[in-house]
Amino acid sequence: MTFNRLSFLSRYALKELFNNRFFSIFFAVNLWLGLVGFVFIGNIGVGVDKYFNHNLKKILNGDLQISSRQALPQDLSKKVENFLSKNNSNFEITQTISLFSMVNSTKQTALFNVRGIDKKFNLYSDFAIQNGEVNSASIGDSLLKKQGVWLDKESMQLLQVKVGDKLKIGNTSFTINQIISRLPQMGSAFSAFVPTVYIHRQYIKDTGLLMLGSRVSSSINIKLPNVQSIDSLKQKLISLIYQYYPNADDLRVRSLKDASERLDVLLEYIAGFLNLVSLVALFLSGIGTAFLFRNYALKRLKSSAIAVCLGLSSKQSNIIMLIQLLLLASVAGILAVIFGGLLSYIFSIYFSDFIGDFQFVLFDLTTALAGLLIAIFSAILFSLPTWLQVRNIKPIILLKSEGVPVVSQNKRQWLFYLPGLIFFWLVAAYLTNWIQGSFFILVFCFVLLILIGCVSLICHFSMWLSKRHKGTYKMALRQIARHRNATISSATAIALGVFLMAMIPQISMGISDEIKQPKGALLPNYFLIDIQEDQLKGLEKLIVEYGLRLDHVSPLVRGRLTHVNDESVGRRYENPEQKKQGLLRAFNLSYRQKLLPSEKIVTGKSFDEYTLESPAQVSIEEKFAKRNGLKIGDRLIFDIQGIALEGVIQNLRSVKWNSFQPNFFVLFQTQALILAPKTYIANIPSIKDENKFQFRKALVEAYPNISAIDIQKLIDSTLSIGAKALELILFLATITFLSGMMVVFSISIMRAYEKKTELSLLKTLGMSSLSLQKLVLIEFSLPAIIALFIGIILSILVSFAFSYLTFERIFEVHFDALAIVLLLATLLIMVLAWLVGGYVSRIKPLQNLRDDQS
Repeated sequence: MTFNRLSFLSRYALKELFNNRFFSIFFAVNLWLGLVGFVFIGNIGVGVDKYFNHNLKKILNGDLQISSRQALPQDLSKKVENFLSKNNSNFEITQTISLFSMVNSTKQTALFNVRGIDKKFNLYSDFAIQNGEVNSASIGDSLLKKQGVWLDKESMQLLQVKVGDKLKIGNTSFTINQIISRLPQMGSAFSAFVPTVYIHRQYIKDTGLLMLGSRVSSSINIKLPNVQSIDSLKQKLISLIYQYYPNADDLRVRSLKDASERLDVLLEYIAGFLNLVSLVALFLSGIGTAFLFRNYALKRLKSSAIAVCLGLSSKQSNIIMLIQLLLLASVAGILAVIFGGLLSYIFSIYFSDFIGDFQFVLFDLTTALAGLLIAIFSAILFSLPTWLQVRNIKPIILLKSEGVPVVSQNKRQWLFYLPGLIFFWLVAAYLTNWIQGSFFILVFCFVLLILIGCVSLICHFSMWLSKRHKGTYKMALRQIARHRNATISSATAIALGVFLMAMIPQISMGISDEIKQPKGALLPNYFLIDIQEDQLKGLEKLIVEYGLRLDHVSPLVRGRLTHVNDESVGRRYENPEQKKQGLLRAFNLSYRQKLLPSEKIVTGKSFDEYTLESPAQVSIEEKFAKRNGLKIGDRLIFDIQGIALEGVIQNLRSVKWNSFQPNFFVLFQTQALILAPKTYIANIPSIKDENKFQFRKALVEAYPNISAIDIQKLIDSTLSIGAKALELILFLATITFLSGMMVVFSISIMRAYEKKTELSLLKTLGMSSLSLQKLVLIEFSLPAIIALFIGIILSILVSFAFSYLTFERIFEVHFDALAIVLLLATLLIMVLAWLVGGYVSRIKPLQNLRDDQS
């Protein structure tokens, strides 16, 4: 094909699109709305990857980490160095140890995370001090030689000290000789709201804090700047450790990949929801695209037949249509890339207070190309069925027909949609995973078949019902039955769009309920830990004197799980890297007479009456059970200070951790632990800022062993992030809703346009304008509205199934959201049908017929 011929075909294609502006605009907008979410999520995903690549080394302070919840074997560091020397010439290694202890100044006492570091501590972390740099020289001089201690300004204010003052940690005194200006991004979740002090690792033993039963975290951090295969080296280290320390179940080797998997549950939910929104929006755009193109292709058949008669070949006619699809898809893809970048920019501004140095991506080439390819393939594949149906129709037949040509329907035509479904299956698997993507496609096809069957029944029922009515109602009902294929395609497409639309608010509101503070929950200001049993009455009296109250007093018993179903926990898995570290650590066990409002039994039953003849019954938090392969009926053996306690899992609980109440992974029957050595934890709600210092001072003076942890900042930050995330979720749900309403609008208006000639003939035969509007209203609205109700019901069932699969059963039916979707879709269909009927009735029949023949 010559350039001139291609140029002529392109100009012809553009002229046709311009003459059919309604189709061009709605086709492009449908694709654009479907793609903008995909581009936005792709940009955010690239930003997240860059963020973690940049920050995970800081968080882990190394490329590999060997960690334990007790003191590391003394010769482990030497063995690791020898191993690395043989396998890698360039490496750095540092060892840290940390524990929680009370730190005393002359004026104040508070709980701190005491971290012992050595000269090479600052491998990757962004640790900084006010005077000088954190390096081997400063650590060696300040912390080792001068027996110093480092802490930040807030900690100094808490202890009411200044540089040069003494702090007593355990049995040893240290001198404050540096102020930390930037804390490293590392530590456990608990240490996130417990202040940290830094001393040299050599002095940890001198403090006398390393005793039997002490809660210690220790690690060896390894920097490997030139190693490409970190995973391979990690496996070799695991083998080395289990060769020399076969019974050291608590040792764990972590890489950056392992650290990245510890994302917050909130982020997992939001990522899953974003992918679902993107997937639903793409499907909605596919539905709208297929229906819009079908109507456009049928409308242009006559003009195409005339062009063929004037010398245009069928091949050239197909090329014109292909050019039109490529142009519209490209416009939609480019707009999606632009608006996706704008959404990323808005997102960056909106979350700037919480995301620190997160690197937002306004344009990513891979995402942009993927968006353009999806736009092009979506446009072509979902237009393919109509294209294949009309391409072989002879021009003479088209020129003889009146009005919009009728394309013959057959059972094989549904196979034409198979390439589009396969394509969207691949996209769904890319956005989620193969299991969830396959599940979504299967559900989509299943719902489609149900809707087609239901609308077919409506058509049959309409014919039966028409025999029992007269006048306009009889004619409208017969029109529904006679135009069976058109009714099925339009009503099914609308119902499918509403089905997809209704899924999003159901799931989004379920996630919202998980993010938001539980209704009626009174959030605590302080956590009190290490309360002795004989201190409870005196402590409660002290708290009452300050006009406060002690809430949710919970016993805490330390124990280590040793066996599951008579199998040692350390031997449950075939190779060391498969060990579930959640089972290999010491647990905080507890008991209570009744569950807190933040807890609910989801599987199993409540505790039976306790008997000495049977093992104690145990309740396990459901997500913890899932992570570690535990189920109801499993027999567990815990070691509690040398005494074995056997339990059987009686039920699994869901826990709302955002209630910030004393919650536990493992709960026993009360009688099983009531005599065990224990301390208590509790919380205090609603302390005014001006009273905090005086209360804390009185508490330390009366009960120096009790640690009061101020978690107000943590709670405020968490709830603020949750509120922002909730607004983002609702915003994306709104985009999907608009996309769905665009599908409903497009299908309704194009369906009404098809009837223009027929309505003109009816008016010519004497039907009044009001009767015409009633006819259109009943014919369009009745099957669509019934299908809408079916789609809404199916959306509830599928939302529950998808929530179970993706969001761990975060689901609750929100009838108000469903009512809004149903009401708006119904009103839109009825208003459009009424307006179109009125519009056609006002045009002179002769003009309508001339327009159709032109």
